[in-house]
Amino acid sequence: MREDLRHYIDTSMNAEVALYHLLGDGIESLTEEMNPEEETKHYINMSKAANSIKSYQRTFEVDKEDCVEDEVQTWIDGLVDKLPVGANAKTSFVRFRLKDAVSGSTGVYKAIKVPCTVSVASSGGSGGDYVHNVINIKQCGDDVEGTFNIQTSTFTAGTATQTTTSEE
Repeated sequence: MREDLRHYIDTSMNAEVALYHLLGDGIESLTEEMNPEEETKHYINMSKAANSIKSYQRTFEVDKEDCVEDEVQTWIDGLVDKLPVGANAKTSFVRFRLKDAVSGSTGVYKAIKVPCTVSVASSGGSGGDYVHNVINIKQCGDDVEGTFNIQTSTFTAGTATQTTTSEE
């Protein structure tokens, strides 16, 4: 089910200590687009073109109803008010599946951390409805493999069996 795929966002915006919070309440849909960068070549000696994948850039849009005053809503309100640019628009998100639990470690899952930028797309909505804030998340660096502990909301770089420093 969809609730088994989790996305946590660093609301500290790359402060020394990351503050990861679950993207959930007020968000009805979140689809991560992988956006492959492809290259197609069709040389004169080929009857068919050849395709290769050069890279990926994960992106997703968050349309959050302002229906629950939580850490994510406070963070989004700040984004809407300040409209950050440059280094101030950089943070990271962590994604994992609940089926990827680390054996022997309660609440710890194999995860990836993705450096990203955050931009505000819109804020408003229809009369009689909650305010909707739409933000865009776009990958801006390499994935970091590791684990995520949902009890402490911390990411630790490394493999599930051998981990290195947290809060990378």
